[in-house]
Amino acid sequence: MSAILQEAKKQRASAKGWVTRSMKELGDLLNDDATSLELLETTIRTFDQRLANLEKHQMAVELELNTDEIESDMNETDKLQRSARKIRARAAKRLKDMTVVSDSRSEVKLPSLELPKYAGEAIEWQPFWDRFEALVDQSDLPVISKFSYLQSLLRGEALSVIQGLALTTENYKIACDLLKERFGSTERIIFAHVSGLMNASLTSRAKGVNQCDSLWKLRDQLLRHIRSLEALGISGKQYGMVLTPIIVARLPQDIRLEWSRESAGREGDLDWLMKFLQTEIQRRERSEIFNDLSMEKSNTPQDVERRKVSSASALQTSAEEGPQQCVFCQMRHTFWLTPVKE
Repeated sequence: MSAILQEAKKQRASAKGWVTRSMKELGDLLNDDATSLELLETTIRTFDQRLANLEKHQMAVELELNTDEIESDMNETDKLQRSARKIRARAAKRLKDMTVVSDSRSEVKLPSLELPKYAGEAIEWQPFWDRFEALVDQSDLPVISKFSYLQSLLRGEALSVIQGLALTTENYKIACDLLKERFGSTERIIFAHVSGLMNASLTSRAKGVNQCDSLWKLRDQLLRHIRSLEALGISGKQYGMVLTPIIVARLPQDIRLEWSRESAGREGDLDWLMKFLQTEIQRRERSEIFNDLSMEKSNTPQDVERRKVSSASALQTSAEEGPQQCVFCQMRHTFWLTPVKE
């Protein structure tokens, strides 16, 4: 027997011993009704590593054997491997049953809130992850269940990032790290918020109440980006001088005029622009209330009757003044007007 074959068989013998011990440990856990899910997961993981190690050393031995020796040698190890696979199948079934039970029990621990979906937008990453981390990642759910929840919440580009990862305990942390690296970059998020500020505009050029609604939406959109940047350590003073004129240019002309009257010395103050915009919208809303009251008052039955009397008086006065010059025939004669029925 060559030295290489002798060393390979020695390593295989050691691997067999570890597999045998792991089979006993796993069997004891399967026979214990009080076995915890986390302990079973850890033991299965160790068992799989040792079984894979045995298969590696078995292959090393077979490479050193003659063709006529391989079959008898394989039979020696095959019996242990078959027993190992049987107990591994029992452990997989037990783990699945325990996961289902654990999930059903954990449902009462999770708030009855729908978790947001995430498709890869840089601006949406932090709100998504903060909520997922609070409700799922830091909960008492099994790791496998956390990974399953995470997969179910991802869409599009975000899902493709972890598409190739198998649903295992080890891969959960890998999936979280991949997502954070891809979408949680501070620079990328800052750039997305600045782009949002630069591209913000009114959704409608309507007048009156509809314009107020559009202005509120614009103001809320701007404020969302500003507050998000502040949370990342970027204050409005760092970019206000550049972005304030861009935002003001997208406002209606009358609001721009009012801003120019009041903003002397504050042309680059983005926070002041937000306060001004809020005040201006509130003023317009109050003005619209009085406009509505004025319109309602002018359409009362008394006003309608008054307009009828005024029209009749005008016709009577015209008739009393005598014949008028006709614009068609240039002659003076009386006009006979037929009142329009209302």
